[in-house]
Amino acid sequence: MAGGHAKRSNEAERLRREAEEVPLWDRFTVELESLRLPDMKGKSVLDVGTRDGLYAFDAERRGASRVLALDQHTWSIDPPALDAYLDRCRAGEERLRSLASVPQVWRPGELPGERDFEAARDSAGSGAEALAGDLMELGPAELGTFDVVLYLDVLERAKSPLAALRGVAAVTGEVAVVSTRAVAVAGVDGAVCRFVGSHVLNPHSPEKLHWWEPNEAAIEAMCRAAGFSRIEVIVGAPAPASESAAPISYGSLVHAWK
Repeated sequence: MAGGHAKRSNEAERLRREAEEVPLWDRFTVELESLRLPDMKGKSVLDVGTRDGLYAFDAERRGASRVLALDQHTWSIDPPALDAYLDRCRAGEERLRSLASVPQVWRPGELPGERDFEAARDSAGSGAEALAGDLMELGPAELGTFDVVLYLDVLERAKSPLAALRGVAAVTGEVAVVSTRAVAVAGVDGAVCRFVGSHVLNPHSPEKLHWWEPNEAAIEAMCRAAGFSRIEVIVGAPAPASESAAPISYGSLVHAWK
């Protein structure tokens, strides 16, 4: 076990050195381009679930007049404790549970995960505002409204996705950029959501245990029900190989306009 940790430490150090040799925005460019972000020049931007703040800092680079980085879930997680816990789960030593029930990992009173945001903000020389809070518990009265809302990889963690999107719509003035894990189901044209459950590990982002995977029709329907008038599908569902093909999990991206 000790040897495994040493190998991971050496690999992490190698990756860190390589990362320092490549500008941050160069490493981030492909992902940013895939989002096809709307014009942000002179706009106010809210980044929900900001994590380490890269999307918020990019909004500044694009000329946003004000940027607010909002997070509660990710900042409540202690990253080293999470890594150790996930290692134990993969080894079968512990059962994977909702992180809020793992006290050594979940520390909302201390917000250990916010340190990564603060370090990145200092490194970027950013003037983005930061607020620890949950959009499900806040609204226009506390936050105001924003021209552009970034809601990236957050919907899948919402126990009530329609309520979550209503919260997004309430603080959106023009457009919300919404990405989430989704599902393509062969032979189903209507709106459906697949219940995944909070104890399933999301391989795309291991600290994000998720609940739901809606299909494309459900994403569009929920966005309209939440108060958006026009939905632009940027990344849609892959075509199933056949009518009997198994459901396909994929990353969905839409721009939802007021």
